Amino acid sequence: MVESDHPYANLEDKLWLVSNPDANAGATRLRFARFELEEGVDWLLVLDAYDNEMQRLTGRLPDNFWTEPVPGTMVKLRLVTDGSVRRWGFAVDALASVPYTTLAYSPHPYPHNSSLEWRFNNLDANAAGTRLHFSRVELEENVDWLVIMDITERPYQWITGSHPDGLWTIGVPGNGVIVRLISDGSVRKWGFNLDALESAKPDEVQPRPEPEKALAESKHPYEPNKQLEWTLVNPNPAAAFSKVHFTRLELRGGDSLVLLDGNNNRIQTFGEDTDLWDFWSDDVPGRIVKVQLNAGDWREGWGFRIDRLVDGEAQAALAESPHPYYPNWTNTWTLVNPNPAAAFSKVHFTRLELRGGDSLVLLDGNNNRVQTFGEDTDLWDFWSDDVPGRIVKVQLNAGDWREGWGFRIDRLVDGEAQAALAESPHPYYPNWTNTWTLVNPNPAAAFSKVHFTRLELRGGDSLVLLDGNNNRIQTFGEGTDLWDFWSDDVPGRIVKVQLNAGDWREGWGFRIDDIAPKAEEKPTPAFVTSVRVRLGQPGDLWLNNVYLGRASVAGEYLVRLPQLGENLIAVETLFHRQEIVVGTEKDGSVRIEYSGIQPKEK
Repeated sequence: MVESDHPYANLEDKLWLVSNPDANAGATRLRFARFELEEGVDWLLVLDAYDNEMQRLTGRLPDNFWTEPVPGTMVKLRLVTDGSVRRWGFAVDALASVPYTTLAYSPHPYPHNSSLEWRFNNLDANAAGTRLHFSRVELEENVDWLVIMDITERPYQWITGSHPDGLWTIGVPGNGVIVRLISDGSVRKWGFNLDALESAKPDEVQPRPEPEKALAESKHPYEPNKQLEWTLVNPNPAAAFSKVHFTRLELRGGDSLVLLDGNNNRIQTFGEDTDLWDFWSDDVPGRIVKVQLNAGDWREGWGFRIDRLVDGEAQAALAESPHPYYPNWTNTWTLVNPNPAAAFSKVHFTRLELRGGDSLVLLDGNNNRVQTFGEDTDLWDFWSDDVPGRIVKVQLNAGDWREGWGFRIDRLVDGEAQAALAESPHPYYPNWTNTWTLVNPNPAAAFSKVHFTRLELRGGDSLVLLDGNNNRIQTFGEGTDLWDFWSDDVPGRIVKVQLNAGDWREGWGFRIDDIAPKAEEKPTPAFVTSVRVRLGQPGDLWLNNVYLGRASVAGEYLVRLPQLGENLIAVETLFHRQEIVVGTEKDGSVRIEYSGIQPKEK
């Protein structure tokens, strides 16, 4: 039915639409005859007709695997891949209609930090109240919520946790109901499906469940010129991360509140003039969360109250800065790929935020700069470029103002297996010229060409390809941004790559991973494609007794010759035999006789 390329391309973002011909289908499922993507890096998103995510697939799945039901008759498949490592891909060979009743549903899983809303009208104009039925609810317990409201947005019921067999809501006055899904920044569950609405007697408002006792709380307001600390412990002994819930946090006049882990590493900092209600902290590694309140000598605020502590994301960090990181600080983390045969490695950032002239640099084991992120970077959930070898060094360089959140790396995997033949730093250095010399190992190569996985140049910079005699063959200038392409042919076996950088706006640079032709490849025969004819006076031009036109003035004219056919005898040597005869007639016309013949097969 539909399938990707085999293998699929790097940096792909491609969409397929699959339509179920059964117009009465409640939902549609797809069957994959084969499914192979790079695990945890490349993804196939299963979407409904409205682009709601229903399922996210990666890695290798069993043959004849079926998707979850997608409501309706349209299924969209979106393949999103990174810049290295390609697998076979996927092939869908069947679909099936399944019964499915729905009035509304969330994405599966629902997004982080969301506040999504659905509104429903009861068609019974005389209804005193309305209630809803959910066939399934799965939310993070006491963290993410479904809020059931009346048409004035007054909350009547708060639903959380797992209800696999479904539930009815209480009755909300009137014939209008609002459902709002609220989630925090970590741990996502399946969400909900709402399948029925009916008239019902209105019920009393149910307040949001709140624990009676605070886990940690300052005085209100807190006292000046004091530093106080509270230590909280997650009761789950297997918790890789923990997070706390603030009912309120208010700070004033240069004061701060810092969250630290059990090793006193700073994880999150709130500064003066913070005024927040009902929110969750960032994830803190381990079971211990330390809360440190630092108060100066003026303008004390209300303070804080923490009422809950729960598990954070299960995936531990491989490397992580303080949040925010310290000013005037440089630190390096060294990560090692456990695969001893890895030619390249790459790391996954859950988040990276830099401010005020700060930078984060990725280096290989030889301290070569591979990738640099500069000030005002604010990225979530992405993979780095490939770093040669098994070692990835992460260097954070902070100045003296506007520190950002920092970074968190949670995964390291193999990069592309093909080693680079030549590669610049990423980005390359300003005011820098460097030349790489590549030699085609094929001794019979009359011409060579190189393959770029990527080339990006900025600000007046250039990259030049030269042959072994330093003749310039091809030049790329500023504004170049190309992926996965071959260069022009360079005469001989030697290809020189010269990068010339000015003093501003350096780009990513380049990576070359292949050179051709290989020794086992049959070289492309060379042949003449055109001739230039210099006329001393006006005259007619003919090619193989075909009239081309009249040259109205004296000068030089380019005549393109017919290309040799595809069905010629097999090539025996590098060059075609060609015969070109140019003659001038008494009437002033020029006649060109041309034939292209290849040697006969032995």
